[in-house]
Amino acid sequence: MDGGLKDLALSRFNELIEAHPKYERGYTQRGFLYETNYKNNEKAFEDYLVAADLGSSWAQNRIGWWYMTGKYVALDYDKAEIWLNRAAAKKNQTAIENLRNLEKLRRADHAK
Repeated sequence: MDGGLKDLALSRFNELIEAHPKYERGYTQRGFLYETNYKNNEKAFEDYLVAADLGSSWAQNRIGWWYMTGKYVALDYDKAEIWLNRAAAKKNQTAIENLRNLEKLRRADHAK
């Protein structure tokens, strides 16, 4: 993905997902490629959702962060909490920290 061959990488991830539709890492990697190299957040989010449903704590955290920040999707603290809790239950340290940040954001919003 980093070698400037994003089209080839996308093709390979598509092949991987077609051959192994239950392999969450294929979706997380393709989603990350969509997000970072193609700047297609809609497709990235779709792949992250599939990966999260398949059990990827990385994708669960990523979805939670998107909802927590309102980046690429509508801000929704409740949805953020659901996804971050799923990732935190798997000991994802970033998700655990994001849950702390989410609580701070909620307190700040209530103080307004």
